[in-house]
Amino acid sequence: MEFLNIGGGELIVIVLLAIVLFGPEDILKIMRTIGGYVRKLQQMWAQVSLGLKGEFDDDIIPEEIQETIRETRESVTEVQKTLAEVAAVAKADLDETLASVSEIKTSLESDIEDTKATVAEIKASVETDIEDTKAAVAEIESSLVDISSSVENSLGEIPKAVEAITAMDATQVDPASTDDPKAQAAETITAGEDI
Repeated sequence: MEFLNIGGGELIVIVLLAIVLFGPEDILKIMRTIGGYVRKLQQMWAQVSLGLKGEFDDDIIPEEIQETIRETRESVTEVQKTLAEVAAVAKADLDETLASVSEIKTSLESDIEDTKATVAEIKASVETDIEDTKAAVAEIESSLVDISSSVENSLGEIPKAVEAITAMDATQVDPASTDDPKAQAAETITAGEDI
């Protein structure tokens, strides 16, 4: 608490100095006298401030300055309204933008899920096609092995047939004169080759 810009500690120091300087008997009289002057001073200050307040309200400030103050207050009010409107529009735009972003996000997530499903279907189809192709290749390889084996067997038989035919030609036996069925078959084969 301050009294006339004097703090509590300063007030105690002043009181102690007064007691030392004036003595304990006279200090009470001095304090009463000082208190009376302070009261009178406060009353006078209150009267002066009330008088000045009534005098200076509108009389001292010129009309032009009062008009400027009113215009400034109106301008400030208009600026505050404009700022409030801009803030409302900005908030509405922001809300609309957030809603659009949310819709786009949902749409993208849906498209991503659809794409993942399509990729999974394509992958499954390709894997099935690969398995079918592997099975077809295995069948073809098996058929090739069978054909190769058949060709090798047939190739092995051809030299034997040629030897048999050559052997028959070498003997030059007339098949009509013999009753041997093998000789007749060899003659028939040779006759078929000549044709």
